[in-house]
Amino acid sequence: MKKIIDGLLYDTDDATPIAWNSDFDAGFLDYEDWMTTLYMTSNGRFFLHVKSSHLGFLYIDEDEYIKPVSEEKAQQFAMRHNPHNFNVIWGNRIKKA
Repeated sequence: MKKIIDGLLYDTDDATPIAWNSDFDAGFLDYEDWMTTLYMTSNGRFFLHVKSSHLGFLYIDEDEYIKPVSEEKAQQFAMRHNPHNFNVIWGNRIKKA
């Protein structure tokens, strides 16, 4: 997916995925799932790519968007969802217990 935000092109094909998280919620007559992936651009910027699907009793709704995030938010997401890549990108800040 490509998206221009504030004059900058964010492209999932050209950026490096760092961490991801997927989840779902199933109800009686509907089901929703989503996948969030953190990317880093070659210029050191970070963004989230979010893709969701909502399947209802009589419909299907899909949504996809890109959201730029600060390095601090990127670190928080990566530390939570992929500590190995956090250490590769930002150094060994996570210590063994």
